[in-house]
Amino acid sequence: MTTEPEISDDEYLFAIGENKEATTVPVTVDNTSIPVIIDLGASVNVLDSATLTRLMDNGFVLRNSSVRIYLYGPETPLPVNRTFSANVSMPQLQTRAHFVIVENFNMGSLLGKKTATELGLLRVGPELPSTINQITVGSTQPIVDKHDAVFCSVSKLRDYQLKIHVDPEITPVTQPQRRVPFHVHKDVDKKLKELQDLDIIEDVEGPTPWVSPLAAIPKSNGDVQVCVDIRRANKAVIRECHLIPTLEETLAPLDGAAVFLKLDLRWGYHQVELHLESRVLMTFSTHNGLKGYKRLIFGLSSAPEMYQYVIQ
Repeated sequence: MTTEPEISDDEYLFAIGENKEATTVPVTVDNTSIPVIIDLGASVNVLDSATLTRLMDNGFVLRNSSVRIYLYGPETPLPVNRTFSANVSMPQLQTRAHFVIVENFNMGSLLGKKTATELGLLRVGPELPSTINQITVGSTQPIVDKHDAVFCSVSKLRDYQLKIHVDPEITPVTQPQRRVPFHVHKDVDKKLKELQDLDIIEDVEGPTPWVSPLAAIPKSNGDVQVCVDIRRANKAVIRECHLIPTLEETLAPLDGAAVFLKLDLRWGYHQVELHLESRVLMTFSTHNGLKGYKRLIFGLSSAPEMYQYVIQ
């Protein structure tokens, strides 16, 4: 019997053992029908030792394994020490799958995302009616035209201005201008005009205690990205302690969910307006004079914590 390569990385499961209300589906492992739970969040297929006893007459070749399997939440791995490969089938489909054995009696059996998809038990994404052969390109254009401000501009949080806390003991620094090569002046001007038209930056007049240099970074597609080096200004920023949730804390409440939505904020930091007193820290020099950010920017040391606080 051919075998598959040994799994050595850590693997994770969403539901096994404690999920008593989960619905099982019968699948055939070689010649034996067994009930399994379909787990979209599992990266492996799992059998308990009781189910393995029923399958031993099929002549599987068991192998030792050092794979570690974790439930989301507990830090202690499940007791696993053996693996095997077998043919798994449904009435219409069949695939070759790799299983790990959990040494807990009657814990239950589980199919991970990959095997369940190959057997047609799990579909990721919508199933379109057979009468629809294609989606007409441009059919969403009326929606885009109607809500132009949503798709073509950068909005801001209503009735809110973020204040950056600054240590008054730190002496403000006016850094010298970082010269931009003449051949990219037009590209930099174009970027700055775009930001100013979107109400993200503004012209700054008169004396200002903080001035940071502008840097023009060439991109692989020939375009130019403008950045502000605010490392000196960051030394005066007093950071706030707003904890950013971990991936495990974000995924745990999704156990059992069936519908998911991904929301991508366009230029998320730039949707947060800065308080008037904080904008003085965001002044930067260009070959056409001083400008300043009116919105939160990348590079500010306290930006991740403050942005997390705002969106929560």
